[in-house]
Amino acid sequence: MGYILSYPRSGNHLVRALIEYLSRRPTSSIYVIEDDNRGIAERFDAAALLGVDLGLPPEYVKVHRIAHLENRVDRSKPLIFILRDPFESISSDLRHIPQLIVWLTRRWPKEWAHFIENTREYVAWPGPKLLLYYEDIKSAPDASIRAIGEFLGVPEARIAEAKTNFTTIAGVGLISLPRKSRSGSDVAFYRKRRWFSYQIVAPEDLRHLFARYDSVG
Repeated sequence: MGYILSYPRSGNHLVRALIEYLSRRPTSSIYVIEDDNRGIAERFDAAALLGVDLGLPPEYVKVHRIAHLENRVDRSKPLIFILRDPFESISSDLRHIPQLIVWLTRRWPKEWAHFIENTREYVAWPGPKLLLYYEDIKSAPDASIRAIGEFLGVPEARIAEAKTNFTTIAGVGLISLPRKSRSGSDVAFYRKRRWFSYQIVAPEDLRHLFARYDSVG
């Protein structure tokens, strides 16, 4: 089984929906909270909409850190790695935690370390791998759909269908479970206080992968 690796709030649901549409197979997740281990089509009652055969076994599984797989990881399997602006991803993921707690527990540098850990996993991955940028999937999806389709080895006609039906697919894939923001800890708080970004400095050997993001030093 292949892996869909991303930091939280980086478009994993969207990519899972695209994979399910293109492959006609469900995806899975190593996390069982809120039924995340169920495929997107099954979980959101969209099997007919995505054309997924729920009787088929999944070929890709969601994971936010390869370390979460412990000794179950097989690095010969394919890896799809999703990158999003780290500032936006981390802000969004931490928005349910009071900002004072975030500051006192130094959560930002810890989460940035996980971001770097994921990126190093992608760079060193010996099996087949594909890099996707969340911003590209949303703003100009055709190229990303083609990249995913070709990586999966699906027919050209299905790639063309996915391009035509992207809005419908995204309507399922962008569904996410709501998290309650607490006072002073929403994403807007962090966007207005970009001084947090001093903690976001990419290592020299990975800087080229983050070059598009102004939030990364």
